[in-house]
Amino acid sequence: STFDSIGSTLSALFTRDIYARFIARDGDDNHYLKVGRWATPLVIGASFLYIFPYDFLEKGMVSFFISISSVFVVPLLTLYLMGRFTPVHRRSGVIGLCVGGAYGLARLAIESQHIYLPFFLTNTYAAYSYSMLITAASMVAVSLAFGWEKKGELRTVEEEGWLGRSRAEARRLLDSQAEEASGSLLPAILALLVLALGCLLSFVIFW
Repeated sequence: STFDSIGSTLSALFTRDIYARFIARDGDDNHYLKVGRWATPLVIGASFLYIFPYDFLEKGMVSFFISISSVFVVPLLTLYLMGRFTPVHRRSGVIGLCVGGAYGLARLAIESQHIYLPFFLTNTYAAYSYSMLITAASMVAVSLAFGWEKKGELRTVEEEGWLGRSRAEARRLLDSQAEEASGSLLPAILALLVLALGCLLSFVIFW
């Protein structure tokens, strides 16, 4: 479920941020829906290109996917957190993702070649922390070099084409839902129930 969710998310990012922005700007909803559907299996298929078959067959699927989480999953999480809570420079996102991904790939390559390094440098779970620290540090370094972003400043707002229309429609739906949900405790109750269920599954049933 995690793998196909990542595939569908990346295909949506490709469809909206690359295809609709630079390739076909004035299609309709059905056109971009088809592009996203075709992109999903292609993204998932391409993601298997960096699999190390020996490790996958020797250790099993669960162990393998835990070990590769530090390649792009943790850098992506760090990228999101840094972009949300700090004024890092916009260029730092791509650079931080590349640096964090390079660390993850290097760790996997070293491990697959049975090159000896201290345990704390190659341990799968320790790599999560290293990946996050390396990604965040590179983003901070880029921001120190190019400057920090001003809070609330948008560089580009798409007002034309499908992106502009979908943005306006999303804003209209958001405003209407906000009016309907004002004063309602249902979203908060549902969020707490989901959190409680997740804790129950993680720390009681599957612990």
